[in-house]
Amino acid sequence: MNIIDIFDGKKYTKSTLIAEWKIILKTGVYEHPFTASKKLRTMYANEYTYTSLYKSTVDKIDWYYLPNLKGWMPWKYSSVQRLKKVGKISYDQANIADGISKAVPSISKVIPNINTIIDTDSDEHKNFLRSNMLLKEDGKKWNNKFNRLQFVNPYHAIGNTREYLFFTKFDLHIMDPHSGTLNKELGNEPFWLEMAQKYNSIIAQLQLSFKSNSMPFMPILHNSIASSLDLPSVSAETTETGQTIYGTTIQYRQGSFKSDENYDFSLEFYDNPWLETYHFFKMYNEYENLKSLGVVTPPSYYTSQGGASNKLNKYIVDKILHDQIGIYKIIVDDDMETIIHYSYMCGCFPKSVPRETFKDIESGLIRYSIDWHAQFVEDMNPMILSDFDQLCGKYINPTKDILKPLWDKKNGRIDGNWIDCPYILKEKDTSRPTGYRYKLKWFNKK
Repeated sequence: MNIIDIFDGKKYTKSTLIAEWKIILKTGVYEHPFTASKKLRTMYANEYTYTSLYKSTVDKIDWYYLPNLKGWMPWKYSSVQRLKKVGKISYDQANIADGISKAVPSISKVIPNINTIIDTDSDEHKNFLRSNMLLKEDGKKWNNKFNRLQFVNPYHAIGNTREYLFFTKFDLHIMDPHSGTLNKELGNEPFWLEMAQKYNSIIAQLQLSFKSNSMPFMPILHNSIASSLDLPSVSAETTETGQTIYGTTIQYRQGSFKSDENYDFSLEFYDNPWLETYHFFKMYNEYENLKSLGVVTPPSYYTSQGGASNKLNKYIVDKILHDQIGIYKIIVDDDMETIIHYSYMCGCFPKSVPRETFKDIESGLIRYSIDWHAQFVEDMNPMILSDFDQLCGKYINPTKDILKPLWDKKNGRIDGNWIDCPYILKEKDTSRPTGYRYKLKWFNKK
């Protein structure tokens, strides 16, 4: 394997491998590897490929002779990688006793590509990365050190994100939750008779107490959403003191509570040829019209201390608004799981029905905007995630049901199957300053 050969009057170890290299950092080309005292030229990173035939190890550093450069180059120098092994590597079967000029490489035996390993733990390598603001671990110094160049670390960048909206269910009294028939308070109105027959599955999403429905969210709105949910900015109130003799006043900062209350917004939705989404909002509007006339009452959902015998309606006793919902907004990172931001809107209800859409329908997907109102808005409070999991836990059990990752590792592709319910898990992550992260997971019931 290792043959002692004479070249330029010195002894070198013949390289048993013909290897192709690329220069990835600035380095020198030297006449001899033994002292590296005579530098022929300086080479910079480029896209050219160089072939080495001879190897010499000096002070535990491997040097390679590159014929087309007519000089020696180190594989590693001061713990920073200079050359990268690329392409095919083959055994040299040629007789090169007379020198490099007569060497003819053979490709009789080919082995897989070999990539050299960068010494990432060395201080010089880390300093090189820092000079280009590329060191990931520097992100932990964001809060207690000063960056003199004020470059933004690219590891702080966010990739493609996705917004998920989860709408909790109304509990409109359209069907009798005990008999499963149309609510007698609605009478024999043809509209409701047809809705009960034609859109029974939509009513199940408008009425939580119908059919012992434990699914906490309305999939129809989640699946048909066509826009993002805007959040209100937070702006504080101020109080002004009286003027001095010079007309000077001082402003004192007050609270920002008004920024979290009474927020109007709009959302766009897609619809299908059966107008299921449209009838969802149409039924809600018709129900609210009857409620405003005092025709309908909340569902007979009794409290635990009451029961059907004394008719203690939970919605009346506990003063729960059965026609308002909550909306969870969750933004995930490019892995489609790691939660970046989360918020919650409480006391939400739609205020419009997009009847104007049918003035002139064009070919393609039906799309329209719905006006909404929210009583309260909050974000980044962990109680939001706790409440979210409490709702999901009524429908699925994350310790027993089937976890369905979005990425299908077996086939190397996205898993586009429909899922029963989401759930949020907390995972340890030492690479983050927080030490952990929240992830949005998906489960199927067994």
